Amino acid sequence: MRRDAWQAFVGRAGFRDADLNNSLIIEDIRLMRSKEAKLFGYENYAELSMETKMARSVKHVMTSLSELTLPSKVKCQSDLVELQDFANKSGFNEDLQLWDMAYWRRKQREANFQISESEVQSYFQYPVILEQLFQLCKDLFNVTIKESNGALVWHRDVKRYQIFDEDDREIAGFYLDPYARPGQKGLMPRLELGQS
Repeated sequence: MRRDAWQAFVGRAGFRDADLNNSLIIEDIRLMRSKEAKLFGYENYAELSMETKMARSVKHVMTSLSELTLPSKVKCQSDLVELQDFANKSGFNEDLQLWDMAYWRRKQREANFQISESEVQSYFQYPVILEQLFQLCKDLFNVTIKESNGALVWHRDVKRYQIFDEDDREIAGFYLDPYARPGQKGLMPRLELGQS
């Protein structure tokens, strides 16, 4: 059952379901990005994209990845051995497969720390997190985010927020749809942005 769930998850929007297959769309995006990069005199889209990134160049990214690869691989291998040992001691007598990882990591975390995910979630209540996020935006970017009362929304849980600069001028706004609902495509929360 874990295998089936894992395969469905990693195969979403893939070749299995023609209605959900987005490989042609991705290929179109890749080609358009390549053309865009060439128009601006770059060899590829990665070079163009790096212009606005902290790394500043593809070479820096590749160097950083190379430097991280060996230590990360060693740590991952040791974590995998520990997880396999934990699963074996818990009665699982097979080699762990990719679809087993999330389940056994959760079980291992619960055993090691005696805390469940639902207990952790109780410390991250939505209104508190949202308030702290807005405060962080104020501290980092000197903007204030306020709820816009009376906005037309597509569901009662959806809220519209306005973003104000330090002179209290509205500079942008967004709709926040924080809860996944049955029948909603992808069951993912949504954030719709707009600029004033």
